[in-house]
Amino acid sequence: MIDLPPGVTELDKLAQDWREQKEIETMARDARVAIELKIVDLIDVPVEGSSVTKTAFFKCNATGKLTRKLDVGVWDAVKQDIPEPLWPVRTKTELDLKKLKALEQANPEMFKTVARAISSKTAKTSIKVEVLA
Repeated sequence: MIDLPPGVTELDKLAQDWREQKEIETMARDARVAIELKIVDLIDVPVEGSSVTKTAFFKCNATGKLTRKLDVGVWDAVKQDIPEPLWPVRTKTELDLKKLKALEQANPEMFKTVARAISSKTAKTSIKVEVLA
């Protein structure tokens, strides 16, 4: 381990290293995105789908994408005009974490029943470092 100046802990050193690496990461990402925009200006990018452009040294793939969002109110008004097997809509059943935590506190026995249908795993720990004034 490196000798640290008086009053500087290993956590202080790691926190500063983290800040420096985060800045390098941000600058690298910004530079990469700027380059991507220049590449897009030089190649044929479809509105939706992919294309390949080759040079003497590289093969560049570009994928155009559209983001689509359902207007539920309009869908509810028009869906009766479309046969149900042709509906381009699906319903996703997902966990309501706020209600789950409330159930765990309010009714532990019922929570135990629900918990049988839930699997849990540890997620990546989030780190945030701020300089103290």
